[in-house]
Amino acid sequence: MGAQMAQAVITVENLEAADHAAWDRFVSDHPLGSPFHLIASKESIEQTFGYKPFYLEAKQGDEICGVLPLFLTGRFLTGRRLISSPFAVYGGILADSSQSRSLLLERAKQLAADLEVRDLELRNAWEDQCSELRDYRAMSRLRSRSDRRKSPSYGKRGDS
Repeated sequence: MGAQMAQAVITVENLEAADHAAWDRFVSDHPLGSPFHLIASKESIEQTFGYKPFYLEAKQGDEICGVLPLFLTGRFLTGRRLISSPFAVYGGILADSSQSRSLLLERAKQLAADLEVRDLELRNAWEDQCSELRDYRAMSRLRSRSDRRKSPSYGKRGDS
């Protein structure tokens, strides 16, 4: 049928204040959503610790189809790091599709390079959130909580 509507392209954007309610709805409706993905968590961390938030949203048309909360942290001992949901065990990529998840990861990697951070750490708890991250983890110091639990030696630093 020639009248079928083409599916909108997925784009990744920085979260705008106008999208806060839609972000929280997406998180609340997603089966793997957690309180650490919500805007209230962003505001709490931002106000309490002064960390700079970089909240990324994947959108298909006007609809959010994936989110990734990130914070730029900088400590003397650990260096500058880009972390999803500091002080929480969950809060990494939350997406409706592998395409959204991949696009959010690619944007996070680019952001980490642009900010010249030491680490990009995504705190994911569920296999569905982490499965596409393994190859990238092997090439960098990206961390996934589920990977750390499976491999006690993971996280040791070499001379790289």
